[in-house]
Amino acid sequence: MLDLRQTGVTDTEIKALAGFTNLASLSLCHAKVTDAGLKELSRLQCLAVPDLSNKWPRGDDGHRLTRLGSLVSSGMAPEGFAMGMEQTVTFPADSTVSWPAVRDLLASRGIPVQVRMIDGELAFPHEEPSDNWRELRLGTTDGALVTVKREQSRLVLVVWGNADAGLVQTWNALTWAFAHVGEGSIRSANGSQNAADYWNHAELPAVLRSNPRGSQ
Repeated sequence: MLDLRQTGVTDTEIKALAGFTNLASLSLCHAKVTDAGLKELSRLQCLAVPDLSNKWPRGDDGHRLTRLGSLVSSGMAPEGFAMGMEQTVTFPADSTVSWPAVRDLLASRGIPVQVRMIDGELAFPHEEPSDNWRELRLGTTDGALVTVKREQSRLVLVVWGNADAGLVQTWNALTWAFAHVGEGSIRSANGSQNAADYWNHAELPAVLRSNPRGSQ
């Protein structure tokens, strides 16, 4: 995480971050960053929602809009800013989803995934999140990063709107795996589907589809 809180950083300094392609977390509380600076940040595909705290837009209820999709739907996104894409997985009431089960499922299909951050903190290698985790940053060996936020009985999986084909496939694979393990319903741009229907229509990694047990 790069902490630039109360440093007075401006759009000019933000442009210098363009070379930090693996930057995953950034705090800009009390920064002097405008829409132009936010547009520069959109090019960092590994970066999750930046923390702007005091100036980030708020919804009608007064709460800060921290989800990328919330900014898009509210119409508050800076013009030209590559906002995020999200898919949700809703589970039966009172059910829990085991991250180790999701991880092991994908690993058995040739897609190893590692926890990179837990609730905003860097994770140690092989560290497991607690049962009450609220946000995970999940990464693959090829550098793809997907943010997973837990909200009551659902998960929200987020990637930047300018994600390349490989990242989209990883995002879809994780979405499918969570739904498959937890018997959840997936809500995406294509509507609501169960895991089996999603498998039939989503763009998934070839290694996942090559496994005959993949959709079972």
